[in-house]
Amino acid sequence: SLLQLSNTMESDGQLQPILLRKKDRPGPIKKWIIVAGERRWRAAQLAKWKTILAIEYNGDPEVAALVENLQRVDLNPKERAIGIEKLITQKGWTQIEAAEALGKSAVEISAILKILTLPDKIVDDLVKNHSVTQNALVELSRIADPATRDELVNEARQGKLTVKAIRERRDPSSGS
Repeated sequence: SLLQLSNTMESDGQLQPILLRKKDRPGPIKKWIIVAGERRWRAAQLAKWKTILAIEYNGDPEVAALVENLQRVDLNPKERAIGIEKLITQKGWTQIEAAEALGKSAVEISAILKILTLPDKIVDDLVKNHSVTQNALVELSRIADPATRDELVNEARQGKLTVKAIRERRDPSSGS
């Protein structure tokens, strides 16, 4: 994937700068530490670039790195939920503070975190083997009855599950 990123950067350029902070050390030469964008830096090295775009970042480096990782497209719903939970735990934040940092609503953060209430075995199977969406996992996590949830999980494994079907099973009065 690093080679793919390098090829993309060669053809399209660097679309987003990396974030750096100064490393405190005595003397006239300052060293820099990458806060966010290490993969872009490595890809630029592969492409034999001499320079890349960078911005000095004076905020909390842990937050910047976690936020950047959470905004990656290739994270699956469980990884995203774990990352948000880690951000909240490490910083002692509320869901509202996490939502503000991530540019999401508090309701969306709460829903994503709800995925972590499902058994790991179910989430891992549905994400890895059946490409179940984040919304479907959130809706499954709202099913209180284990038997109903298990039936829905079986439907997901057969490729027959929709968010609408989950909602209807959770609230039969909402039928079509």
